[in-house]
Amino acid sequence: MSAEHPGALDGVDVLVVEDEFYLAAEVKELVERAGGGVVGPFAQVAAALAAMAAARPDCAIVDVNLGEGVTFELADALVAQAIPFAFLTGYDASMLPARFEGTPRIEKPAELPAIVAELRRLASSGGA
Repeated sequence: MSAEHPGALDGVDVLVVEDEFYLAAEVKELVERAGGGVVGPFAQVAAALAAMAAARPDCAIVDVNLGEGVTFELADALVAQAIPFAFLTGYDASMLPARFEGTPRIEKPAELPAIVAELRRLASSGGA
């Protein structure tokens, strides 16, 4: 993995929710190399929700299928707390509920530079 975006996420705390171990580890390393902090990674919704209750991340990247089926519980919680996020998923956009129509979606297999660019955009949006 290259450090193509050093400093791109300076001071940004990113919640990472992904059950594919290697992808979660890659995203964690990517965020850290770009200067960001990582909350997680978590492979379960309950753990991610608990982390959000303890400390509010600046943005998040979330898989919708964490091995127990598709769930949008975490996405709904992020919306409720005005935390900007993107889905990191292999699912087609048509599989997402209409309420998430405008939510960014990074398709697996993900291009790692695209993840940094999207997280930077999300962090600068401040939940707007």
